[in-house]
Amino acid sequence: MASRERLRRLHDATAEMTRSLDVGHRIRTAVRAARSLESAEAASLMLRDETSDALVISAQEGLSESYAARQRIPMDRARAAYRGPDEHVILDLRKGPLGDAALIRDGFGGDSRARVLARLRDAHTALVNAACAEPSDWFSRQAPVTYSGSSEPYPTSPADVVGWVHDHYTE
Repeated sequence: MASRERLRRLHDATAEMTRSLDVGHRIRTAVRAARSLESAEAASLMLRDETSDALVISAQEGLSESYAARQRIPMDRARAAYRGPDEHVILDLRKGPLGDAALIRDGFGGDSRARVLARLRDAHTALVNAACAEPSDWFSRQAPVTYSGSSEPYPTSPADVVGWVHDHYTE
């Protein structure tokens, strides 16, 4: 996402959050903004529940209601993952879940599953249509692409991307 668009989205989210003193409204707006800024399939914000001494989902978008209602992260696990006020930790919950691993593994359910699969189908159709619309030599032409977590560009072609998608589904 271009920085101008990202800045506009941040501004819009901040303006929306300050329109109300209602904490629930502010939390829901923060989740919506985080999901939009990261182009994520789902996002949530967890707060501490004193009675269970665990983090619980207080607001979410894109998760099943069942998952959101049942997922808990015990405070001892949350504290162990915390690095400090200015350090952000990104976790791969599939490899090292802090909460209930079965809920994470089971993925999307109910209405969420149909919506996610429809979006995936649309994305695949768009990929195929874009590849088919280009001249045949374009498919193998490489361009330098810098991927997340790397500082060096990697030569990548549309054929490489399609191959990675194929490999992902045949793993």
